[in-house]
Amino acid sequence: MKICLLSDSYPPNIIGGAGRVVYLLAQGLNKRGHKVVIITTSQSEVKRKKSIESGIIVYRLYNSYPSILRHYISLANPLTLLRINSILRLEKPQVIHAHNIHQHLSYASLLIARNHSSDVLFTAHDTMSYTYGKQFKPFSVASSKDSIKYKISWLEQWRSQLLSYNPLRNTTIKKILGTCKEVVAVSRCLAKALSQNSIPVSKVIHNGMDLHPKLEINTPQISNKISSKTKIILLAGRIHPLKGASLALKYLKSINLENVLLVFAGAINNHTKVLKREAHRLGIANRIVFTGWLKQPELQWWYQRCSVVITPSIYLDPFNLTNLEAMLQKKPVVGSCFGGIPEIVQDRVTGYIRDPRDIKVYAKAINTLLNSPKLSLKMGRAGFARANNLFTLEKQITAYEKLYKQ
Repeated sequence: MKICLLSDSYPPNIIGGAGRVVYLLAQGLNKRGHKVVIITTSQSEVKRKKSIESGIIVYRLYNSYPSILRHYISLANPLTLLRINSILRLEKPQVIHAHNIHQHLSYASLLIARNHSSDVLFTAHDTMSYTYGKQFKPFSVASSKDSIKYKISWLEQWRSQLLSYNPLRNTTIKKILGTCKEVVAVSRCLAKALSQNSIPVSKVIHNGMDLHPKLEINTPQISNKISSKTKIILLAGRIHPLKGASLALKYLKSINLENVLLVFAGAINNHTKVLKREAHRLGIANRIVFTGWLKQPELQWWYQRCSVVITPSIYLDPFNLTNLEAMLQKKPVVGSCFGGIPEIVQDRVTGYIRDPRDIKVYAKAINTLLNSPKLSLKMGRAGFARANNLFTLEKQITAYEKLYKQ
């Protein structure tokens, strides 16, 4: 079967987890004998617009525009649509499967796809089909024990965007998604949020990862400065307030243990400067490490070396791959009670699920694991078993193959 995957991002130009999910899916489908074509974008001029990468045909379309136009261009991008149409006419895929297309490829690419195949699928990796950014407002007023309502009115959208608000955006997206054969969500929580905002979801398929990846482990230079007795709290991924980066400093401040480091494994950005100032104010600057952006071999070293992984998101985090990466390294996770994280991390079995806004409670969960090596080992092993049972790449690919063949 010939399958075309549409994604705004794809290695090596990955921004966020969705591009990596598409990469893993493409590799898995290719190994099963399918012919895979990728249509993605690049925000810098590329020398080769078409390349063959590990047996997969990859088309990279250059696209860049002023961010203020995003909520108009995301509906129909004239700079990419004609090229997408030409590629699909040339490649003639049987199935066209779109992922994150809300910035460059645009939702109108789904209409173009319908002209080339009756089997067009869309997988939602976030709430951008009905929001203008990460959805976090309900969490500022709702208790973690409440049944959170994700419905957002047009008035709320307008107040948050003002001049960049596009009154036709959400209605147009809903109509376009209605033409797809299947609309898939990567978590039950995301499916619920989409449904409450008039986007019906036909299937939930969790992301998966290879349980036995062939990865080299690169030891970073800073490892020489870390004592073997040092315990490491790891927060991997984008350093952002909504990912709980600022809260992580407060957790560390609350933990009265010697030889404990908080490691931020993510690209340095503007928020990093804010965190450094706050760490100095709290008197914990010497217990913080910013690694900068890491390639997978270096990141895996930190997963192996850490004592506990935290994912304290305070927004609807649909499916945070950091949880799976930690579980595959048999590390316990203290995760957020918001979004799809509770679907991955099983409370008191593979780690703890806590409200990240409750500093004392969240820090206590971290502290428990730091002080209990046997418990950490038990939860880490349980996490690996859970990942092996529920979140394998093979299981994810099989679920998508069933949709492709229906």
